[in-house]
Amino acid sequence: MKMAAPHQESAREKKFRHILFWKVSGILLLILAIEGGVTGTVLYFLYGLKGDAHVINYAGHLRWRSYEMPYLVNRHFAEGIDRDASRRHIEERLKEFENILYGLRDSNSSLGLKGVKASQQMPSVVVPLAATGTLPGEEALWARLTNHINKYEEGVKPAIIQALNTPDAEERLTILSSYDMPGYVMDVNQTVKLFSEESNKKVARLQIFLFAYLGVIIAIIGATHFLAWAFVERPILEVHRGMQALVKGDLRQKIPVRTRDEVGELAKGFNVMAGTIENQLKEIRSDHERLNNILANMGCLVRVINPETHKVSLQNEPLNTIIPDGLKRPCYNLWKRDYECDRCVCSEAIRNNAHRWKEEITPEGVVYEVHAFPFPNPDGTMINAIEVIRDITAKRRMEAEVEESRMQVLQSQKMAAIGSLSSGVAHSINNPLSGINLFSDVLLKKVDTLKDTPVYEEFKKGLTEIKDASKRCETVVKDLLRLSRVPKPETLPVYINETLEHTLNVFVPQLKLLKIQFVKEFSPTLPKVLGSSGQLETVFMNVISNAIDAMPEGGTLTVKSMYIPAEKKVEISITDTGCGISKKDLPYIFNPYFTTKPPGRGTGIGLSSALLTVQSHRGTMEADSEVGRGTTIKVRLPVHQSTLPRA
Repeated sequence: MKMAAPHQESAREKKFRHILFWKVSGILLLILAIEGGVTGTVLYFLYGLKGDAHVINYAGHLRWRSYEMPYLVNRHFAEGIDRDASRRHIEERLKEFENILYGLRDSNSSLGLKGVKASQQMPSVVVPLAATGTLPGEEALWARLTNHINKYEEGVKPAIIQALNTPDAEERLTILSSYDMPGYVMDVNQTVKLFSEESNKKVARLQIFLFAYLGVIIAIIGATHFLAWAFVERPILEVHRGMQALVKGDLRQKIPVRTRDEVGELAKGFNVMAGTIENQLKEIRSDHERLNNILANMGCLVRVINPETHKVSLQNEPLNTIIPDGLKRPCYNLWKRDYECDRCVCSEAIRNNAHRWKEEITPEGVVYEVHAFPFPNPDGTMINAIEVIRDITAKRRMEAEVEESRMQVLQSQKMAAIGSLSSGVAHSINNPLSGINLFSDVLLKKVDTLKDTPVYEEFKKGLTEIKDASKRCETVVKDLLRLSRVPKPETLPVYINETLEHTLNVFVPQLKLLKIQFVKEFSPTLPKVLGSSGQLETVFMNVISNAIDAMPEGGTLTVKSMYIPAEKKVEISITDTGCGISKKDLPYIFNPYFTTKPPGRGTGIGLSSALLTVQSHRGTMEADSEVGRGTTIKVRLPVHQSTLPRA
């Protein structure tokens, strides 16, 4: 198997591939840059909110511890309290309070305060790294936190330690009251609220940013969709619509060329291809129409056949009028058959790669001359044949008519010669026969005077035989004269069925005696013919007499009459089931003096005389016979035009 050569990429294809690569790469990089920037910004905000959440959480602890300290100190001096354990508990709480204060101030990582730094404006104040800059509200918050630390170091812690060391309750209350502990607690509580408000502002800014981010994403998606529709989807859909139109056979639809990229080049190439195909199809249609016109006007029926499948793949217009659905039916249906041809000239033409021909006759009597030629496929295979069919019915009919006329002329010439000869012979013999008859009659009368003599019987017998022989000679002479002088038929309308009925009535007793069955099949709508009823009756009597002679042991005699519209003739057929006539004798049965009967049973004048009578009526007479099966004599006579049945 021959392998296809590898495809060599052209410069245009390389250019298209590079353009497509950089387009896809640029779109991907743009999407990645947008996604990276937005994701970094979101993480930046979330990281800042995480720091704010930690700050708010520890500020809340400060507030709780500030509420708890006075209560713990007062509880320390209550009765039944283990003061050592209570003091350790108060010191632990102070330590936690200090850790929170100093941790917020010093960004203690143990508290989870990662990502904070000291403000440039306030070195002692820490701010979340998540913020974009140090805001005035945040500076105020961290200033309040510094103030809380200072108050704690200068007042709250010393006052609590001093109160723990003072057993007197009034003095302890004076010590704690000396420093405004409720005010400190309220101040811390306000700081926590401010931290929460500031964090809520950041959350609100983050929400605005997220909504803006969502709007940007929607805008990007919309713009991407529009660009994809304008530069990718729409050109591809237009190419697809063009392809669908091409599939449906619409080559006039052009694809708009909107870009200079590969899609635009594809649309341009598609339009060029569609135009090329349209031009080629126009040429093909023109050639097809020219070929159809040639095939339609060549005066023949033409078709292409696959003899293996009996399928017709092409037929010209004249053949379409005869068999419109010929492409869907087997090829032999043209001959009005439902079975394959005995001889397929298409198969012979393909097998021998040569011209073959034959004649086909349909049941209606149409004669076709079929010529078959091998019809190779473009790849050289030979599975089809082209048939050129001519209707030669008229030609064959004309040939038959010419042959019939020639035979009639020959028969007429032969009968004329025989008639002329017979007439001369009859006249030459008739006078001596008259003398023989006359003298035989005279001698028969005189021999009666010799009755008493011994020679009387011998003389009378001899004279009687002479008399009989002369009578037979007279009969032959009359037949010769009748053969030589056929009277002209009368030109009167004759109803053939009535003539046949009258003829058959004569033979009814004889048919019954010989046990011959009689079948009549007369057409009730038979038109009349012009001629002599008596002469035609003589013709039918001669034929029926011969048929009866052919069935000495019985049989069937069938007489039919029918009208043949195609020939405008009446046909009378007389069929017997007798011994039949051999093929070698059949061509001579209408010749004068020819007979197949035993000697002494026939003169051979009956059928020849009948033929002359039928021909004088402008008719024809033919015979068909088979030994052992019987004989059929057909007489055809032209009809009287005024009595033709109406269509």
